[in-house]
Amino acid sequence: MMDPLTQLHPVLLSAAILVLVILLELNINWNEKSHPLTLFRLIAKAMGDKTANNKGRSGLQQKTSGSIALFVLLMPIIILLATINLFAEYQWFFDGFFLLIALNHQYISRRSEQIIKVLKSEKRALARNILGSMVLRQTENLSKVGTVKASMETRILRFHYQYVCVIFWYLILGGAGALIYRCCYEMSQAWNLKQKHYQEFGKPVAWLTLMMQWVPIRISTLLFTLTLGLSGSIQAVKRLSGKVSNHSLILATFAGALKCELGGPAFYNDKKIRLPKCGTDTLPSAEDARRLGILIIQHQILLGMLTFLGYTSFYFLYQSVVV
Repeated sequence: MMDPLTQLHPVLLSAAILVLVILLELNINWNEKSHPLTLFRLIAKAMGDKTANNKGRSGLQQKTSGSIALFVLLMPIIILLATINLFAEYQWFFDGFFLLIALNHQYISRRSEQIIKVLKSEKRALARNILGSMVLRQTENLSKVGTVKASMETRILRFHYQYVCVIFWYLILGGAGALIYRCCYEMSQAWNLKQKHYQEFGKPVAWLTLMMQWVPIRISTLLFTLTLGLSGSIQAVKRLSGKVSNHSLILATFAGALKCELGGPAFYNDKKIRLPKCGTDTLPSAEDARRLGILIIQHQILLGMLTFLGYTSFYFLYQSVVV
C-alpha cells in the first residue's frame, strides 16, 4: 500500500513536516537528561577531556587532534543518516524525527522564564543555580541584574543557534542536515574555546560551526532590524567596533531594540573574559526579560511568514517550469 504523504509535492511535504515539528517542539516537554543530544554532548566531552588535556602537545597538534575528533564523531552520524534516508520506506517520518531532535530549544525559554519568576520572589541563589545549568560561565557571584542579563543573553543566543540555524539547515538539506548542524554546534559547546584546555583543540569545530551559522544569523538579524528593531538595532550595531562576531551582532540587534545593555565581561574558570558591551548604558531589568520573550515570539512569527513565502514562491516557480 502506497503512503499517501509521498503523493504530496516535495515542497508541500517539507513545509508540512516543518510546521508539525515546530508545533510538537512547542508542546512536548522532552526531558533534557533523556534527549539524544545530551548523550552525544557527553560523548564529545569525554573524548575532548581525554584528548585535549595533553599539555605536551603543540597548538598545531591540538588542532589536528580536534579535527580528527570532529571527523570520528561526525562521520558515523552522517553515514547513518544517509543510510536511513536512502533505504527508509517512510522517509518523511525520519526527516521530521531528525528535525525534532535537532530543534531542541524550548527548554531554554522555559528555564529563562523560570529564572525571572524566581528572581521576582527574591530567590537569587536558586535563580543562579538554574542559570548555571544552562551556561558555561560562572554564576555563583552574579548579582540580580547580572543574572537577568546573563539569562537574557543565553535566551537570545540559543534562540539563534538552536532554532534559527536549525531551521535554516532543514530548508537547505532536510532533517539530516539540521541534525548534522546541531551535532557540530553541540561539539563546539562541549569543546568551548573559552576553556583553556580547548583553546586550540576546539578551533576546527568552532570554525565549522561559525561558517554554518554565518548566513542564517545575518538573515535573522537583518529581518529583525527591518521589522521589530528599527532604529534601535541599527544604532546598536553601528556602535560595535572592529570585526563583528555572530555573538556581538545578535546581542547588539536585540539590546538596541530593548534599549538596554547586554554583553560585557564574564568569568570562565576563574578567568575574566572581556566581551563587547552592546546596546545602551541602561542595565536590563525583569521587565526587559519579559519584553524579550514577546520580541522572540514576534520574530518567530516573522521568520515563519518569510519561510512560508519562500515555500510558496518555490512551489509556484516549480509548477510554472513543469507546465
